[in-house]
Amino acid sequence: MAKATVIHADDLEPRLPPTRRVFVPLPQGGDPNVMMGFVFMEAGGLMTPCHYHRTRTEYYFVLRGDGIITLDGEDYHVGQHGVVVIPPGVTHIWRNPHKTPLEYLWVMYPNQATDDVVNVGTPSHILEQEPWRA
Repeated sequence: MAKATVIHADDLEPRLPPTRRVFVPLPQGGDPNVMMGFVFMEAGGLMTPCHYHRTRTEYYFVLRGDGIITLDGEDYHVGQHGVVVIPPGVTHIWRNPHKTPLEYLWVMYPNQATDDVVNVGTPSHILEQEPWRA
């Protein structure tokens, strides 16, 4: 039987991609079919690159703040406690044009190799708004 685990995000090792966000994957050891982590996006942050997953479904749960997620080129405002479900094949990219941080939890199912991710170009309407930050 698997052992229960309690994890606090502050205790995890962050990865700092050049996108003005802190990406914190949760350690493996629970259900091997699920991958999850936190994103702490500062004001004016952008999650890049825009991408989609070939076979995985991705779930986002906004814990604090609000941001804009672009799904297949269409923008959606998502606030605190909002949930986004992204089926395979849907392109997505987050941005935080606000003056406050955005924090969200992501869950990916099933957990598969990284070759599931297909990077695509940033939608032109986002590039045209640069600098779009507050």
